[in-house]
Amino acid sequence: MQRTTFVAAAFALALLAPLGAADRPVAEEEPTQFVVGFDSGRAPPAAGERFAGGHVVVSERALGFAVVRAEGRGFEAQAQRSAGVRYVEADPALALEAYTPNDPRFASQHALPLIGAPAAWDTTRGATSVKVCLADSGARYTHEDIAPRWGGGYDFVNGDADAWDDRGHGTHVTGIAAAAIGNGKGIAGVATATILHAKVLDATGYGTWSNVARGIRWCADQGASAISLSLGGSTGSTALHDAVRYAVAQGAVVVAASGNSGAENGVLYPARYPEAIAVGCVLPTKELCSFSNRGSELDLVAPGSAIDSTYYRGDADYVRMSGTSMSTPHVAGAVALLKAAAPSMGGAGIRDLLERSAEDLGASGADASYGRGLLRVDRAMTLAVGGSAPAPEPAPALPDLQVASLSVSPASPVAGEGATVTARVANAGAGPAGGFSVRFVVDGSVAGTATFQGLAAGATVDVRLSWTPSASGSSIVLAQADASQQVAESDESNNERSLTVTVASPPTASRGVALSAPTTSATVPPGGSVRFAMAVQNTGSAPDTIALAASAGGRGWKVALDAASLELAAGETRTIHLQVTAPKGGAARGATLDALVDAWSASAPAAGDQLRFAVRVG
Repeated sequence: MQRTTFVAAAFALALLAPLGAADRPVAEEEPTQFVVGFDSGRAPPAAGERFAGGHVVVSERALGFAVVRAEGRGFEAQAQRSAGVRYVEADPALALEAYTPNDPRFASQHALPLIGAPAAWDTTRGATSVKVCLADSGARYTHEDIAPRWGGGYDFVNGDADAWDDRGHGTHVTGIAAAAIGNGKGIAGVATATILHAKVLDATGYGTWSNVARGIRWCADQGASAISLSLGGSTGSTALHDAVRYAVAQGAVVVAASGNSGAENGVLYPARYPEAIAVGCVLPTKELCSFSNRGSELDLVAPGSAIDSTYYRGDADYVRMSGTSMSTPHVAGAVALLKAAAPSMGGAGIRDLLERSAEDLGASGADASYGRGLLRVDRAMTLAVGGSAPAPEPAPALPDLQVASLSVSPASPVAGEGATVTARVANAGAGPAGGFSVRFVVDGSVAGTATFQGLAAGATVDVRLSWTPSASGSSIVLAQADASQQVAESDESNNERSLTVTVASPPTASRGVALSAPTTSATVPPGGSVRFAMAVQNTGSAPDTIALAASAGGRGWKVALDAASLELAAGETRTIHLQVTAPKGGAARGATLDALVDAWSASAPAAGDQLRFAVRVG
């Protein structure tokens, strides 16, 4: 068992995985499901019909395609030869990347002031006549911050009108865009709007481009002003592109995430399509998030690091998540605010306002990292109502807690012996840190936690853990600075540090015994006795139990030790006695006895010593 005490001294991302990237479809097999697009003069075959040897499972007449499940090889070539076919494309399964929800909520939402939402609210907080539609994993529509604005949804995964979220991602992005404002609960969304949701991803985070396309079309048909797509893939789909064009033609603004792999020229589809607004991610300091994809197609950036929003585990559940997925609904919410302020303005006009009012970051003008710049809904709102855009807001002075160093003394501790783990925590940011905690984790188990009231900018604190490793081998020691109580941090990537420690085995103890006596011979009268003093020493390197035994030959003689065993520390010597009693009667005169005393280590019986004593009857 490890003993610990504490001493203190003065994507995470959530996008549809790019095809061909790390999280690709489960197997690289020949496709079995295809999207077949038809010329405008030919209607797609109905669901349930046969086409080119395959089975039609979905007929999407508005977008002019059918989803066909192939039966056997050669379907694609046969379908391409069919009359009126415009395209034939595989309809692969797409997957959500893993995301990492943070610990307890932020005390406030750093993203809203950064994009100027509170200032825009002076003009309008939005209107329920404006609809925001998200195509994602569904929404927990009973949530306290979503229910007041819920307008309905459709589940394209299961084919019903219940767009319930069994993944979590969809509920999170929904709250960012349009969680209820001013209801005294949870968070505030960017805009007051009616929430619609097209569920296109299942509980495992998988979906298809055909379902995403159908979800976009459904959103447009419901009259959504903003369609938010926190998903993407490295290859597109004609059906998907047609759906984006369809929605834009209906007057919607389509907003999509650029992606989370940090790639140059890596903007994903559908964000890559020119009809969509491609959104990247910035930190609270307005610096680009390291994971945000870049490329000439990028239009805007918005906050996407440690964003607090609604979650799906309960009706009052909130969690922080990071990714361009979180940046995207900020823009969708901004579209809804502008539509409420200028109801007659079309989607193209709203997009123009957002791009013209963006706060230029990075290289002057549009660039591949920041696009036109940071979303500034306050400046866009001013332009929408006929004013001039306000000046950029300075970036806030934020703390940056980091574990600057981690060490163990001694560097190679011995199992069963004490060691000290020291973590130096520094605030490398421009602003003071509020309350925070430092947690030590050893081999996956929390070994101790210390809490602090705050740390000034530029200051450091050493935190120490007393650790007694229980076994030899390799141990992983982790120190984490938990800044979840902070309003925001300029960089959360340096909040922990780990160290692999080699724990040595205790040295093997040596065992040994030594016997000695000042005299080992004596003469006694018949029936007489003699008492020999004898020193017993533990010559080993560790405490030990020393066993003792005496033996003698000869009729009538008696031998006895006053101890059968001794507990001796390493190097300790103790005196015991051997009592020898001679036989009685005159006939015993001249008799002799050779008595033997054995001593040995109870831990290693082969480590021992012997001492002989001679007694004569005189």
